[in-house]
This record gives sequence, structure tokens and C-alpha cells, in this order.
Amino acid sequence: MICLIQSNFRVYYDYTERMAKTVAMVDGKEQISIIDYRNNVTYSIYDGVCTKNASYNEAQRLCIPDDAVFAGSQIMGSPNNSLVVNTWRITTSDLTLKVTVTNDTCTIVQESMYGNINGSPGESTYLLSDVTEGALPNGIFNIPPECRQPLTGPIVGR
Repeated sequence: MICLIQSNFRVYYDYTERMAKTVAMVDGKEQISIIDYRNNVTYSIYDGVCTKNASYNEAQRLCIPDDAVFAGSQIMGSPNNSLVVNTWRITTSDLTLKVTVTNDTCTIVQESMYGNINGSPGESTYLLSDVTEGALPNGIFNIPPECRQPLTGPIVGR
């Protein structure tokens, strides 16, 4: 079965603070994830409801891991607006990843993976465009108000 999901992501990442945030529009609904790598916590906000979960994902390294295998260099874009990129292959026990980064700043422009993704066979490809490097907006990693209140269920019995 092939499942195609069209989405639009904005990704914010702070290597120093070890924080990440994604804002995604998936099938017309906004999904927000804030990952605090330092405290091993992920906040997920969907349809105004926030869930807080333990997260043991490692923070992304600043560039390519030492065990990655160089796959080659290419030029992306037109002659008047070209970008030199390098592609690397990273293999783990469950996944094979192909990551393409800019030659000068190591900014990811393409990532694909295949293998067992969350325990199931799968394949994903991400193309990044309109990348902006530099200062992040103030408060981008602030925890939203809906995440400050614990989720409560209905009162049952007396």
C-alpha cells in the first residue's frame, strides 16, 4: 500500500540550546512539535491539544557524523543561481539515510531514508527549500499555554 501525505514544514533548530521545533500543515491542519533534547521531552500540539512525552532522541549533530560515507558532489540549481552540495550515506541497524548538504555551511537540502521506520518497513524523502540561516525569532521555543496545564479527564464517581 502506498500512502502519500502532502505537507509543508517549518523547522527551527538551535544547536547550542539543543532545541528543535517543527510546524507542519498536514491535510490542512497545523501540527507543532517542540523537542527539548536537554531534558528529553517532546511537546506535541494538534487541534489545540498538547501532549507531553518522554523523548530519548539524540540531538542532530552540527553536520555529518564521522561514520558517514561520502557519495559525491553535485551542483543544484541554474547556472545563475547554483549551489554546490555533497551527498553522504549513513547506515544504522534499521535505516539507510542519504543526506545532501550544502558544501559551505552543511545545511541540509535533501534527506531520504528507507528501512524500518518506527518498526515498520518504509521510505521517506524530504526536500528542503527556502532555508534561512541566522537568528531565530524571539520565543520560538517557548512552551505554549496549552502545554502548561496538565491534561485532565472527566471526573468519575465520588
